[in-house]
Amino acid sequence: MTHSGVFEFADAPFAFVIAGGVGWVVNAEHGMRAYQTEQNCLVTAMPIDGHPLVLVADWTRFYLYSLERIVWSSDRIALDGIRFDNTKNGIVNGRCWQPDGWYAFQFKTDPCTVNQGRFITSKWEQ
Repeated sequence: MTHSGVFEFADAPFAFVIAGGVGWVVNAEHGMRAYQTEQNCLVTAMPIDGHPLVLVADWTRFYLYSLERIVWSSDRIALDGIRFDNTKNGIVNGRCWQPDGWYAFQFKTDPCTVNQGRFITSKWEQ
């Protein structure tokens, strides 16, 4: 399965690009690549509103990227799936798949913390 997408950094002419699971930070005005990530199984990303940061996920962990480098990574927080729902005031809300289903989570940027919330559903499609 190939994962791809383009996610614009807030208030900066840069984008985080996922192609084939690999991430790149690219200058969106000039198309010049700033750097490539070391991770090669990236699935999705969420720009953090009001911050020049993008929260990126593989199937089990988070990675927080700035315009220049990775600035934080999490321990394993999901069994096999992470979905981002929204971001507001530097907080990202989403869902992570655990052995019995989807659970809500909240990621905060200052300091970088992940808090698991309530059980949502046992249906994968949710």
